[in-house]
Amino acid sequence: MSLVYLKRGESVRLNFSRGLRTIASTLERGAAGTREGRFFSASLAPDLPWTLPVEPVEAIEDAIRAMIPRGAQVERLEILLGTSHHVLGEREWSEAHSRVFLACFDARTRSRVEILRGGATPAELDLRGMAASLRSWHQHGEPRVSEEVELGGPVTAVLAAHFAAAGSIPPEVPLLQEPHPSFPLDGNGERIDRFDAAGSRRAEWPNVDRPSYRVPPRPAILHARLASIASDAARPELRAVEPLGGVRSRGAAVEIETLMEGGGGSFFAHLRIPLSSLAQLARADDTIRWFPVGAGAWGETLIARNVEVESVGDGLR
Repeated sequence: MSLVYLKRGESVRLNFSRGLRTIASTLERGAAGTREGRFFSASLAPDLPWTLPVEPVEAIEDAIRAMIPRGAQVERLEILLGTSHHVLGEREWSEAHSRVFLACFDARTRSRVEILRGGATPAELDLRGMAASLRSWHQHGEPRVSEEVELGGPVTAVLAAHFAAAGSIPPEVPLLQEPHPSFPLDGNGERIDRFDAAGSRRAEWPNVDRPSYRVPPRPAILHARLASIASDAARPELRAVEPLGGVRSRGAAVEIETLMEGGGGSFFAHLRIPLSSLAQLARADDTIRWFPVGAGAWGETLIARNVEVESVGDGLR
């Protein structure tokens, strides 16, 4: 039998959906491994008392509700604060997690926006950035079309996670595995090192992801990041602020819907980004932030060229 993996976790989760608000405190303990070549997992009874308070979650909820624009309503709000401890053989490691998901709807414009943030601590949730995106969403402007677009951190993180989730990485895509100081170990307790994943396949990836003790670990690009070059060029007029939905690969390009800033306000747009443009991304500034998408991804403000921008109106119907 292989080494047995043990996980113990506790979390506080606030959920608001369809007018119903709940706060749940959870203790979880489980084991997993392989026996005669077959994966197994089992839930175990908690062995330690509850320690996490609910007040920090409620404080985050208050801060988020204070930033909702007048006339908009919260459709869904999820806040999660938690910790986990892992044991695999002689290896032991612990992690902390913070996550926020917010979905808002504006009946006046029939538009909807979703925002996801996360990190190791509540201080990494970027509430100021969330407030800025909500203000932008509520200031509608005239759609503009440009071949050069500034991609905000939430957008580049989703793009990086999209490629990391594939079984192979196109050689044109400059994808990196970039270690996170708060999450330095993978699902087997091995150190996560920087890895150039462009043109690689899953069998070549040096680390594994274990999102739950209930599933076997598998090779993954952890904390994915799109590589870029420094640039002092003028920043484009158009900026993609937040992703709206997922990313789709279409031949030699990727497509994504985003909340855009430009023309004195904001609008929703469909972007088509050639893979060749991703190979020439330029950094607009030195700000970088981690996002809880996929197996983790870094987002930073990058400039992409030869981007097709198609307005889809004032909102997503």
